[in-house]
Amino acid sequence: MEIVGLMVALNISMWMGRKKSKEAENIVLTHFSAKNAGNFYKKLVDDPSLKEIQKIAGAARIAHSNMTQPWDDQGYRYLSPVKALDYIAEMNTYSNEYYDAVSVFLNKYNNCIDEAKTRLGALFNVKDYPSIEQIKNKFSFSFHTQSIPTQINNDLLDDTIAASLQEKLSKEIDDRFNKVKKSLWHNAYEKLSLLRERLSSANIFRNSTIENIVEYANDIMLLTDIVDDTLVDFLNELKSVYSAVEIDRLRTDNEYRKKYAETTSRLMYEASQNG
Repeated sequence: MEIVGLMVALNISMWMGRKKSKEAENIVLTHFSAKNAGNFYKKLVDDPSLKEIQKIAGAARIAHSNMTQPWDDQGYRYLSPVKALDYIAEMNTYSNEYYDAVSVFLNKYNNCIDEAKTRLGALFNVKDYPSIEQIKNKFSFSFHTQSIPTQINNDLLDDTIAASLQEKLSKEIDDRFNKVKKSLWHNAYEKLSLLRERLSSANIFRNSTIENIVEYANDIMLLTDIVDDTLVDFLNELKSVYSAVEIDRLRTDNEYRKKYAETTSRLMYEASQNG
C-alpha cells in the first residue's frame, strides 16, 4: 500500500468549572419578571489553576491548526511529513504542560470547593462538584496520526471491483489534496487582507502584521509534498515584497503606504483566484 502524507486529530477534553443554574434563572424571573431572559451559569471554580489548563489547551489547538491543513469532516487535518517530527514534539510538550497543570488544579480542588461556598452563597450546591477521581477523568489530551493510503489492497477483490474502488479512492485523495492546497492560498489571502485593512487608512499596525506574511511564506515553502510551482512563485513574491518593506516608513510616508496597499491588493486578488 502506497502512503502519502499523514492525517492527524487532536482531542482535548476538560472540566470547564461551570454549570447552568436554574436557581439563578428563577431569581431573574422572580425579581425582574423576565421569562427566557437567557441562560445563566454558575462559576463553580474561580481559580488560576483551572484557567491555566484552559490557556494551554487553547494554545495547543492554535498550534495544531497552524501546523496542519483541513482534510476531512471527521476532525482529521492534513499533516505534511515535513512537519511531522516538529508537530509531534510540539504536541508532546503541550501534553506534558497540560497534565502538569491538571495536577496543580487537582491538588487545589478541595480548597476551590471551600472557596465556592463563600463566593456562591445560596447558589452553592455540593452536588455540583464531582469527586477527585471523576474530575481527573474529565481531563485528557491526545493526538492521533494516521497514514493516508493511495492504493487499496485488492488481494481479495474481483479485478473490476478493485479497479472501481481504486478510481474512487484516487479521486477522493485528489479532491482532498486540492482542498489542502486551496487552504494554503486562503491562509495567505487572510494574512494579506489583514495587512490591506491596516494600510487602508491611518490605522495603526504592528510589525508582526508584515513579518507574519514572510514567516508564512518561508514556512509553507518547506511543504514540498503539496506546494506546486504556481504557489512557489507566489510565496517567493511575498518574501521579496514584504522582506523589503521599510516598516517605519509605512507609518510616516503616505505615498509609500499607498504603494504597498496597491501591491497587497494585487496579491490578494491572485490568492483569491487560486484559493
